[in-house]
Amino acid sequence: TANREDARIQVAHRLADGVGTLTALSVQTLRAAIGDSENFDVTSVEFTIEYIEAGVRINQHFGVADAPVALSTLERPWIRSVKLQAVGP
Repeated sequence: TANREDARIQVAHRLADGVGTLTALSVQTLRAAIGDSENFDVTSVEFTIEYIEAGVRINQHFGVADAPVALSTLERPWIRSVKLQAVGP
């Protein structure tokens, strides 16, 4: 619905604004970048990082139990897409 799409857009903008200042990627750091809202609740965050190592493209999924990935000053993360999943009735 329109409210869900508005929430998705707000979350995407908050992540895009905050991801460039992160020194590590984790569920906790991304959740902190989203912040709080009076209009919606973010109850969980999961993400997939994509990188190339030794010429091989790797996609790695992260959940709350996964350790943070440190970012060097040469690495520039960005948000490719944001998807919301409805919770509850």
